[in-house]
Amino acid sequence: MAKTERVRIWELDFFRGFAIIMMVYDHLMYDLKSLPQWYGNFEVVANPAVTFVSRIALGYWLSLAREIGHPIFVAIFLLVSGISFNFSRSNLRRGLKFLAFALLISAVTLLVQSATGGGLRIGIIHGIIHMFALGTLLTWLLRKLWDNDVFLFAMGLGIIGLGIVFKFWEVAYVADTGLQDRKSVV
Repeated sequence: MAKTERVRIWELDFFRGFAIIMMVYDHLMYDLKSLPQWYGNFEVVANPAVTFVSRIALGYWLSLAREIGHPIFVAIFLLVSGISFNFSRSNLRRGLKFLAFALLISAVTLLVQSATGGGLRIGIIHGIIHMFALGTLLTWLLRKLWDNDVFLFAMGLGIIGLGIVFKFWEVAYVADTGLQDRKSVV
């Protein structure tokens, strides 16, 4: 029996790769701008190169470029990933893998946060991998209930509409909610 070769859609790969590069850059800038908060001796050491890089990262973090670009890059990544869902052979298996990885991420980040007495606020309760797991499993379930593309499209538009109504782009980070005063999440 001849094995069929899977054809890749280069435009999806390009946009996904671009969005991943931009998200990695955004996370790197977050880490670099957070150095003064994470290390109590940051000012004592006063390494000019590290201080310079940290200030550049803080400038990016507070910039209009991030305010506009971040939601666009996340939306591109989510849209391309959602389109790619249709090319998966086993979305149940894929969703369960996402879920296992998401739970591992939560466990590790919450343990590190707890080990630092809450000083290192890095606990991830619901991130992009969690959202992929939820979206993949929900779509798999909805497709099992009623395998109708129009129905799935309407459900997707409804979820997007809820996100717009609740202003998904204004979700506060833990550090901005007052939760940072808690000693530990775990």
